[in-house]
Amino acid sequence: MEVYALSGPSGTGKSTSALLFAHSNDIPAIIDDGLLIYKGKKVAGSSAKYETNQIKAVKRAIFHYDDHKKEVSNAIRSLPLSKILLIGTSKKMVNIIARELELGAIDHYIDVKDIRTSSEIKMAQFVRKTKGEHVIPIPSVQVE
Repeated sequence: MEVYALSGPSGTGKSTSALLFAHSNDIPAIIDDGLLIYKGKKVAGSSAKYETNQIKAVKRAIFHYDDHKKEVSNAIRSLPLSKILLIGTSKKMVNIIARELELGAIDHYIDVKDIRTSSEIKMAQFVRKTKGEHVIPIPSVQVE
């Protein structure tokens, strides 16, 4: 499987850009915020955004919990995947996700600055700071 990783600081628009990037590169699956998204629909996992504190949220996002890791790993192996996109706040984070889900080495690292303009990043950061909104690249009803 060819593994892509999109990284950048929180609030810079990675999740907002993920669907277009995945579509443009024929990537059917995305790992974001503890979720496995396949062809635009959540198929496994649970979102870190519903955790009660930041430490638990990070642990959820990096698949620290065995039951969560097993659910998502099994779902990945059951799908006809040749490519997958991992989203995280740093190269270290996406490498941990790849390791925990046993995806092998990451083939392509993409920084959010490579696919978003500085003005788009600033706007995303402004929205995050003023509204506290967190985007996941699927409808919120699927996350809940």
